Amino acid sequence: MLYDAAVDKGAGQVRTALRARSEALVDQTLSLAATDPSRSNAVQPIAGGTLVLWGPGLYVNRLVGAGITTDLSSGELAEVIRLSDAAGVPAVVEVTSETTAESVRTLSDGGFVASEDDDVSVLTAALPPTSGSPSHDIVVRPVSSAADLSVWQDVSAHGWGRDAAARQASDAFVVAVHATEGEELVLAFDASDNRSVGCASTTVRGQVAILGGMSTLPAERRRGVQAALLHYRMMQAASIGCELAFATTEPGSGSERNLIRHGFVVREMIRLYKRG
Repeated sequence: MLYDAAVDKGAGQVRTALRARSEALVDQTLSLAATDPSRSNAVQPIAGGTLVLWGPGLYVNRLVGAGITTDLSSGELAEVIRLSDAAGVPAVVEVTSETTAESVRTLSDGGFVASEDDDVSVLTAALPPTSGSPSHDIVVRPVSSAADLSVWQDVSAHGWGRDAAARQASDAFVVAVHATEGEELVLAFDASDNRSVGCASTTVRGQVAILGGMSTLPAERRRGVQAALLHYRMMQAASIGCELAFATTEPGSGSERNLIRHGFVVREMIRLYKRG
């Protein structure tokens, strides 16, 4: 097979981005444990990766980055199950194209199966952005006060349609993220009347900007809120020296299409293996 520099570069970007993501997840878990000790949080190195447990009702409870530089063993998988059970969450393992075949066999032998409904696209873009422009109708500003943080929590909860229990867990995590170094929360406002219409986050690790937390109020969709949030965060990240932007989305979603319009390329698929 002929050497393809573009493919090799893309693979390198994914490895860099996923390492940055793993580091950020660990930092966020430790911050969550410090800001909300009532929750059952855990961080455990396993098979070259990290088991990250935020606790019931929160987004990340899984083994990330494992089985790549070293095979995942049956004993290590049993430890994932034990620690996940102790935290009150299902045992979940992320698998990418770089996960070794032996690690996947260990998962299958252990009764884990791929959950296709939970597949996640991994996208990257070089910084500074080469496409997109600021919206004159939407203004984006960083969260800089307790009042701003409360607004961010409200917008996120309503944008995602969270119920009371999910809102409580989400609010606790937002506080933890806000207290973590290298994190920035931003709000989008209608330029005409200054009402909040959307929110998002940026996590910086090294020269990688991880874009996440994006939510738009239902009544404000299809007017460029996501585009404004993307452009602002990419420009801010470039201004502090970041060279790569990273994001994950549901495959084929509107969010994925919006990212592609802003110069992102789908590089990888993360598949979640769960106990059958």
